[in-house]
Amino acid sequence: MVRSVDHQICFRLADALPAASLLELLRLGDPQAEAMSELLQVFACGEESASLAFARLGNSRLEEIARQALACVAGEELIHERLLRGLSGALPAPAPLPLRLNSQGLPLPGMRIRVLDLITRHPLPPGEIGQLAVRGCVTPGYFNAPELNAEAFDRDGYFLTGDLGSIDPDGRIRFRGRLKEMIKTGGVNVAPLEVEQVLLQHPDVVQAYVVGVPDQTKGEIVAAAVELRAGAPTGTASIIAFCRERLASYKVPIRLAFRTAAQLPRTPTGKIHKPTLSQELAAQPDP
Repeated sequence: MVRSVDHQICFRLADALPAASLLELLRLGDPQAEAMSELLQVFACGEESASLAFARLGNSRLEEIARQALACVAGEELIHERLLRGLSGALPAPAPLPLRLNSQGLPLPGMRIRVLDLITRHPLPPGEIGQLAVRGCVTPGYFNAPELNAEAFDRDGYFLTGDLGSIDPDGRIRFRGRLKEMIKTGGVNVAPLEVEQVLLQHPDVVQAYVVGVPDQTKGEIVAAAVELRAGAPTGTASIIAFCRERLASYKVPIRLAFRTAAQLPRTPTGKIHKPTLSQELAAQPDP
């Protein structure tokens, strides 16, 4: 989580939130202030599901403020308009707040989005996770570069976004992470975001990041770095057991490391640098 709050984002909140809520925000200390800081960055960048940020907030009052900010700043018909790294392939749609917090909305008029199998590129049914592909108001392709276009588009002209996701039966899109972050373990694919969401449901986990690390037998194994709440008695066995109750066996982290916020590798902008995290966890011996 980032330690500094963008002032322009604060101004947007200042215009929308009641004075009492603003005062409470200003009085927050670590680690809640860092959690809210990350949430503000989510609003600005749209690069992570807001539900993950909510799961990291440490108390119910802070979560209430976050939800109030979400509704006030973006209005009653909020969606994640930065889906697909700026392709704007989703549209505000009236829906209950929990649904808007956990999905990216419906396709814009004139836009078509579908989910493709990672190997065959064939369309997948609702609920299945694959690569999101979009057709409509997108780039026509590379100039005089048919080989590059063959990599960037499927046979029906859908642009391959490099994003993982699924589509609900009602057409709503759910972002599941980046294709380049997909973990391939023992011949099956694991989306890190799915495992992270489960880890964040544990009451003692503040934040969690999942990566693949090399393995001679399986190609890669699932590894996770988690930050626990201060004073939490939770250990490795407890968290692994928690995951086993909620995930398929091949998605359960084989390697688990505990980190403080300061120990997590970051980019200059404050985001977690997963390639470095993968290297660190790869060097950590199994228990």
